[in-house]
Amino acid sequence: MAKMTPIGKMDAALEQILTDYGDEINDALQEAIKKAAQKGRAALKSSSPRSGGSASWGSTHYADNWAVKDTTSRLTISDIIYNKAPTYRLAHLLEYGHAKVGGGRVPPQVHIKPVEEELEKFVLRAFESKV
Repeated sequence: MAKMTPIGKMDAALEQILTDYGDEINDALQEAIKKAAQKGRAALKSSSPRSGGSASWGSTHYADNWAVKDTTSRLTISDIIYNKAPTYRLAHLLEYGHAKVGGGRVPPQVHIKPVEEELEKFVLRAFESKV
C-alpha cells in the first residue's frame, strides 16, 4: 500500500522526490561522460597518425599522448580529452593540414572529428539506457 503524506507536508515530499530524481539523472550523466571520455582517449590513441618522422620534438609520440582531464564542477559535468605536451601543437596541424615551407599544403589527416561524432552518439545512448 502507498505511503500517505499529509497535505501540509506535500511540498516537502515532492521536493524530496524531485531532488532524488535529479541526483539519479546527474549520476547517470556523469557516468556516461566518464565512460565516453575513456573510450574517446582509447579511440584517439589507436586512430591517431603514427609517424617515424625525424622531428626532434616528439612527433612519434603524438598518438600516445592523449589524456583525459576531469573538469566536473558543482554546476557542470565535463571531461576534456587533450593531447599532452610537447605534441599538443600537432593536433590542429594534422586534423586540418598546414602549409609547407617550400610552398603547397600538407593534406589533412582527419582523426579527431570522427571520434568526436561517435562519442556524442555514445553519450546519448549510454545516458538513455540509464534513465
